[in-house]
Amino acid sequence: MDGQLFNIDGVGNRVASMMFGPGHVIAIAGINKVARNLDEAIWRIKNIVSPMNSKRLGIDTQCAIHGHCVDCKTPNSVCRVTTIIDYRPSLTNFTVILTSFDIGF
Repeated sequence: MDGQLFNIDGVGNRVASMMFGPGHVIAIAGINKVARNLDEAIWRIKNIVSPMNSKRLGIDTQCAIHGHCVDCKTPNSVCRVTTIIDYRPSLTNFTVILTSFDIGF
């Protein structure tokens, strides 16, 4: 709710391209992605999104097995790269579109 974009990724390719790469980034997010603060965003990604995404992708992570984060640090972890975008990156045009629909996890 304070305007930061918080992401966790397994490889980093998706989050890196948001900061530097294309000339214009358009992020479309459902209202279900809005968190009150950074702590809530971290909890949501680690305990809801990562387990569901691991199951969807068929990745045998500890969070997929247990249904919540166990801070696994295993080779197949999907939580290896964490980014917080506070303001528009200086070399990237950045547009955020927030929709009232629930999109994704």
